[in-house]
Formats: sequence, structure tokens, C-alpha cells
Amino acid sequence: VYRVLRPAAPPLPPKAPSSMLETVAAMTSPNSIEFLTACAERVGPIFRLPMPLLRPLIVVVEPKVARAVLDNPSHSKPLFMYAASESVAGNVSTIFSARDHSAGSKWQWARKATAKAFHPSHVHAMNVSCAECYTRWMDETLAPAAANGHPLKMCDELLLTTIQFICDAAFGYQLARDEAEAVLHDTQVALEVSFRVFALVPFSETFWWAFAKGRAHRVASRRLLAFSAKMLEAYRSLPDGRKAQMNGTLIAIIDGNAKYGSGAGRGAGV
Repeated sequence: VYRVLRPAAPPLPPKAPSSMLETVAAMTSPNSIEFLTACAERVGPIFRLPMPLLRPLIVVVEPKVARAVLDNPSHSKPLFMYAASESVAGNVSTIFSARDHSAGSKWQWARKATAKAFHPSHVHAMNVSCAECYTRWMDETLAPAAANGHPLKMCDELLLTTIQFICDAAFGYQLARDEAEAVLHDTQVALEVSFRVFALVPFSETFWWAFAKGRAHRVASRRLLAFSAKMLEAYRSLPDGRKAQMNGTLIAIIDGNAKYGSGAGRGAGV
């Protein structure tokens, strides 16, 4: 049908060596990267996945080709992948789902406006905060575990410490360990379902209530938005002197951006 409707279209890349059901199962599992790597090894760095979508889903593994595709403004970016982030933010448009980069677009006033938060002076302050977070972790967690011979899951530990550092450096929020564990869990659940289920399985987001992962996603995304609101409220309640010290940080820029309008949009930005 594709060739009849578009006879002048170039030939499609080779199909991945899997059925549609096998592909959906692999792409919605924790082993999706291994699956794509195995496909590339068998059929080449550019191939199409048999997915229940109206248009062919082309996968590009070759970095140079991927960059050429993304850098070309005439190439249509797949909205269903970009918009998947919106389900994490209460179905509000985010800087990650914005595909329009023209003057006056949300990408310009929301994303570009945060660039000054990465000025060298702020980056230096972030480096100091990062060092303090990791020093505190070594003193409070690593050293006692080593002294007592207790094993640590280093990947989990570094993720938790990184989340604590980001909240401190960018949002001025001191995140307790139990709170960091909850944020990490909810982030993993929300992103996994958004990009591995909602973005790839038709109508799954509409019928989120019908399956366990969809319901877990709804709970996790609501908790993340509540956490964003909590960080905003904590920032707004700071004394004026402390707020002045945080001028130019991410949360100060987002909170002071009048174009967000509603609290929902600002919370999604955070």
C-alpha cells in the first residue's frame, strides 16, 4: 500500500528480524537497548521496526546519520515520541515536547530563557554544591558501610546523590534521602511507561486505567508534579536575602517567567 500511494518514495530500510508482537514486547521491556543493538548487528545501522503505527518507525544507530537527521529542520520529528514527556507533566506542553524553535515559541521563552542558569559563575556554584553533596555522602554513607563491611548498590547510591545535588544546586531544595528515593522511583516509573508504552503502543495512554503500568504511571506523575509544587513553594517562602543569592538559578528563572501563566505550566517546567 505504501508503494502504491507513494510510488516516487525511496525504498524503505530493511525490516528488523522480529515480528510485530516480539518488537512491541522487546521495546516495552528493560532490554530495549539490547534489542535495538542486536537488530543493528543483524541488518545494519538503519532499519525499520514492525510496530502498530500508521507510518514506518525507522531506527538510526549510526551517530553521524542520526545527527544529520536531527539537525535538518526539514525533517519531521516524530511528535508521538516528543509528546511522550507531556504525560509525565500532567499533559502540559514541556520544553522536551516543543518542536517549534521559531521566535516567540515556547522553546524560545521557556528553554532558551534558562541558558543564563549555566553561566560560568553559576556552574562554579554548582560544582561547589556537587562537591559538598558527594563529600556528605562519603561521610554519612560510604565510610560507615566500608567500616562495617556492608555492601552498597553503587548505581542506586550515585543516582540518589545526583538527584540530591540537582535539587540543591538548581532548585535550592535540600532533599532528604527518603524523599530522593521516592523521586527516583517515580521518575523511573513515569519515564519508562511514557517512552516504552505510551509512545509505542497505540491507545495505551487513553486506556491507562486498564493496566497496572498505566495506573502506576498516573500515580507517579501526580507525585512528581506535587514534588515540583513543593519545591516552588519552598523557594517562594525563602527570605529575600536568600532569594537574592539564588538569582539566576533554574528555579528563580522559571518562577519569575510570567509567560508560564498558570501554576500547572510552571510546575511542568520545574
